[in-house]
Amino acid sequence: PPPPEWVTFEIKTTMKDKFGPNATPKSGEPSEAQKDYIGNISKHTDLANISFVQGHNDYNLSRAQRKMLVEIKKDISKSNIAGFKLTVAIDDKLNVSSNNKYGSFYIIEAFK
Repeated sequence: PPPPEWVTFEIKTTMKDKFGPNATPKSGEPSEAQKDYIGNISKHTDLANISFVQGHNDYNLSRAQRKMLVEIKKDISKSNIAGFKLTVAIDDKLNVSSNNKYGSFYIIEAFK
């Protein structure tokens, strides 16, 4: 497929009681490490791979998932991966929320 071949999402949530019936909800900002999505993926790919090889498998990966991570790590570059922040507004039961303005809240912002 054309680039990007891979997409990463940093998921942030906000509770319904934090915004009004006609508002657009805002969530917390990603950390500097999360904004550097290439570095963040690279770091976690290395940690997951080390854990898998050592038999701990802290990331609970299947062999197929580990193989995919190895491919991502090998091919990682800004030309073939895109990073996004996804804000999800939730209610007190952890369901996707809504208000008068929006039927459900999934707000996506691209990382630069």
